[in-house]
Amino acid sequence: MSLGAAFSRLRLHRSSLPGAFLISLTGAVALRPGEARACSCVLPFANELRVGDGRIPSNAAGVPWWYGGYSKQEPSTALTLERWQGQQLERVDAVIEPVDGILLIRPAQPWAEGERYRISIDAGPMVFAEERFRTAEFEVTQPLEAGELTLVPASEPIRQPLALGYFIASACTVQADAVLVNVSASWTTNDFPLGILYFETYVDGQRWLPREGLCTVVEPGSSWVGRGRDRIVADCSGYREAGLSLAPGTHQVRMEARLPGTDVVFSSDELSLGLFCEDERESGSLLNAGGPFAVAPVPDDGKQAEAAAPQRSSASGCALTSPAPAAARPAAALLLALASLGLLRRRAERVVQRAHPGVGR
Repeated sequence: MSLGAAFSRLRLHRSSLPGAFLISLTGAVALRPGEARACSCVLPFANELRVGDGRIPSNAAGVPWWYGGYSKQEPSTALTLERWQGQQLERVDAVIEPVDGILLIRPAQPWAEGERYRISIDAGPMVFAEERFRTAEFEVTQPLEAGELTLVPASEPIRQPLALGYFIASACTVQADAVLVNVSASWTTNDFPLGILYFETYVDGQRWLPREGLCTVVEPGSSWVGRGRDRIVADCSGYREAGLSLAPGTHQVRMEARLPGTDVVFSSDELSLGLFCEDERESGSLLNAGGPFAVAPVPDDGKQAEAAAPQRSSASGCALTSPAPAAARPAAALLLALASLGLLRRRAERVVQRAHPGVGR
């Protein structure tokens, strides 16, 4: 490279300095308070079989399997399905069908009442040992007929700060001033296979799908507080997102439970809930005694043993960077701009020195 070319490159870099300064300064001060945040999520691995209490109705479309995330093992190679023949296990061909965010496992040949099966999962070496292997045995029982759910409040209205996964400011989670009511479902049959049913909650006719943060993954057919129960929330600030939070007032809530892949549905009547923010903070009966960020407990009536199993997985790799205090932002902007100037100047000097080692020394 000639000396003239080297200095031409130097002039090019130096001509970029004012622009770099403006870009750095603008980028540092353009963010409004509360917006200098970043949230990055890694999809968690899920590997859960749902066989209720070990009985699968003969009219079920398959055994629910929540499987996905970072594993590289294909479902067909991860799965082994076997049928008991007396005291021996015989491997049988399996069919895997995706339905509503889960997979349904069934034998290629129709199963019959009284048959017993074992499902074994090996998700492969790409996952942790505690998540890699799953085994479940079940018996095929009599068909399940549709019935009714009874939806009842499981708590009084509680006003408290609550973590919600809003799509604002790119934050992983937002602490909302909220009023909430827990609800739970009971049923009309003793053979209700809670673990294999796919629950959905509707509020004012719309699907209710809240979560504690953008990196929180809720198991399909469950809710953010468990299976067969839910938490209904109104944001007292007035901000709302469809399916995530409600405006204060009276709302109609109902719940459905489906046998996945079939038309067998359990439905509840609508439950009217009042979620009001006026004076709740001053009312001791509505405060959560567990502390300002405590989560209201959801009662378990004993029939929901499987609902106590993990129903959601929070993704690792969720990072939240909070904004600097307002007083620090101008200084931070100036420091960032000066750092940009220094880096570009040193880069330009290195260009010249590589071409002509004697220049600038």
